[in-house]
Amino acid sequence: EIISRSILPQVSREHDMPVLSLVLDEHTGEAGIQTRLEAFVDLLERKRNDGNGF
Repeated sequence: EIISRSILPQVSREHDMPVLSLVLDEHTGEAGIQTRLEAFVDLLERKRNDGNGF
């Protein structure tokens, strides 16, 4: 997790690619994960439809 948090933002910027980072533990609710995934998918679809693909 520590390594990915330092590397992924840079990779995201260099490749103009959104990255979703989730931290899960025993208190993480399924509804919260579902909401974050849906929002990320919406972001990807908007980016693709705007013609600014990856």
